[in-house]
Amino acid sequence: MESLETDIKQLIIDTLNLEEVSVDEIESEAALFGNDGLGLDSIDALELGLAVKKRYGVVLSAENEAMREHFYSVANLASFISSQNPAHSA
Repeated sequence: MESLETDIKQLIIDTLNLEEVSVDEIESEAALFGNDGLGLDSIDALELGLAVKKRYGVVLSAENEAMREHFYSVANLASFISSQNPAHSA
């Protein structure tokens, strides 16, 4: 799971052009959105959602209330991706 978390962190950096942030600076359990953690916003959420869908082939639904929880942190996102696509659970 650690390699998936590292891959997700790099995806976040690349997708959102966070050149000033390194993979090591993103905590797996930290909030991605709001005033905590990375402080991403709703536009970032859309871009990240599309990148996750494209890279990992998972189905995302804006109507699904659980999506907010899945995207809370890198760890939650890695767990969600693993549950949707077992090939990425390594």
